[in-house]
Amino acid sequence: MTITETKTNLLNKLGNHHMTEKIVVDNIELLIWNHIYKRNGYDKYPVIMREVDCHRGRADIVCAVIRKNILDYSTLKHLGVSLSQPAKAKILSWFDKRSPNSVEYISKVTGLVEKTVRRHLRDMLELGFVESNANGTWVLSKKFKLPDIEIWAFEVKLHNWKRAFYQALRYRGFSHHIIVVMPAEYSKIPVKNIELFREMNVGLMAIDQQGKLEFIEKPQREKPSSKRHHLYALGQIISEFCRLYPDYQHRKETRLVPQLKRFVCQGLFHIK
Repeated sequence: MTITETKTNLLNKLGNHHMTEKIVVDNIELLIWNHIYKRNGYDKYPVIMREVDCHRGRADIVCAVIRKNILDYSTLKHLGVSLSQPAKAKILSWFDKRSPNSVEYISKVTGLVEKTVRRHLRDMLELGFVESNANGTWVLSKKFKLPDIEIWAFEVKLHNWKRAFYQALRYRGFSHHIIVVMPAEYSKIPVKNIELFREMNVGLMAIDQQGKLEFIEKPQREKPSSKRHHLYALGQIISEFCRLYPDYQHRKETRLVPQLKRFVCQGLFHIK
């Protein structure tokens, strides 16, 4: 199938009055580069994921970008594997640079048995994420760093904007921006309630039958409300990033993520 045929099929689907939620999600994923990454000055290493479960609901689409190369590939890969394990993410969420933690304390606040806590701490000690003190307490390693990643979470609905709104609120636990996306013809009702979106800092986007995706209300960046869920989300994103960009530290120019390459066309994305 040629690029022209791909674009034609895309627009035909959007013009179909029997549009399904899956079709909307598929096409939003294709359009997201231009409307989130490029227009916000994000020009390095995008990651777009579907149906991401961060234990705060399952987001239809999660977009993220690593903006600074502060870690080598091997360290990133180990970090992604570790944070993708809920227990390790939970344990690390109780650490900071200043305060030492005992195994007993970590077990109490996380609900994990001490044997499990010790096993995960030993794993992270070998990776250089944590350090053990002489008195048996544990601290974050001075070398431990997280990459600079901004996370956007999208909830897509055809009709029920209230359900989409409250589902999107759950994604605040792990993401910096939360956005509800609806077909343009059904976005009129939530527009009438735009003050609610502004008050709760929830973004609203509309996609029309010509394939145009635009912000009706753009959310401000907020710190994720749950460190544990944020770390778990980072683990999944970092693991996907390592899969997509195994040679990222050597690249001098931005490249499209592989799953988007075949859809690039000047009229649709305006990407040089």
